[in-house]
Amino acid sequence: MKNNIIFLFLLLFCSSFLNAQNNNALILHGGAVINITGGAVLNIAQSNPNGIVVTGAGTSYIQSEGETNRVAWHIGNGTGNYVIPFGVGVHGLT
Repeated sequence: MKNNIIFLFLLLFCSSFLNAQNNNALILHGGAVINITGGAVLNIAQSNPNGIVVTGAGTSYIQSEGETNRVAWHIGNGTGNYVIPFGVGVHGLT
């Protein structure tokens, strides 16, 4: 439960870096990092391949440190290349 609260706080804190766009797109901008912990699920309700977009310098990413953490991208009947921008932070900086 504590990890879910931390995850929610992280999402709220990073809200200035994340913007919603047409039909629940997730836009990561300006070095934003989403850190999934404690078995959390990041839900993306967007059938378009651009449902997750990295803008700016391209330094934003999603980080997951556990086997039960996941991204659930609900694409329905969508087609195309769906890229989840997973990344790894430098130790001590993220």
